[in-house]
Amino acid sequence: KLFEHVKGYLEVVTHSADYLVLWNVLHDFLAEVLILIFVPLGLASIAAIGVGLLQTKFLFRSSAVTLRFGRLLPYQNSDLQSGSLLFGFFLKVLGLMLSLIGAGAMLWFYSPEIFSLLNQNYNQIPSALRKLTEQLTPLFVGVFLIASFFGWLISRYSFMMRHRMTRSEIEAEEREALSEF
Repeated sequence: KLFEHVKGYLEVVTHSADYLVLWNVLHDFLAEVLILIFVPLGLASIAAIGVGLLQTKFLFRSSAVTLRFGRLLPYQNSDLQSGSLLFGFFLKVLGLMLSLIGAGAMLWFYSPEIFSLLNQNYNQIPSALRKLTEQLTPLFVGVFLIASFFGWLISRYSFMMRHRMTRSEIEAEEREALSEF
């Protein structure tokens, strides 16, 4: 039965008229999305390099222009930067998952508006593309839950690193707590 379901799905996808419409819609859509992504990214990169050069009075030092996360996270001390590969891994996984969630949400919620901007009728989109987006919804929910879990781990870890105490401070607090009783 699974084979028949897959065979039916492949017939819908490979049907020549649906395939041509799907290719035309996706080709135009991907071209517009790439323009929407790379033009602001290029302008932001040029602006960042320009601001970096202005701040250094055109004395070019690559370290002054490059992005350092220590500037963005002022509480991030040397222990977090050098000693924790796990924290960096969690941060990168969280960023990847959040970008997937953002891209999926944009495609899911704004697809009628995006196709209207491209002068395409949303009702003319092949049923195969609609089924694909409906089947990807649980995947996005799962990615959101995993990203939430990683976000909780990162926030807990960073809180513990910011508020950690030395052994003498812990002993002083224990003595203080015992003296109150």
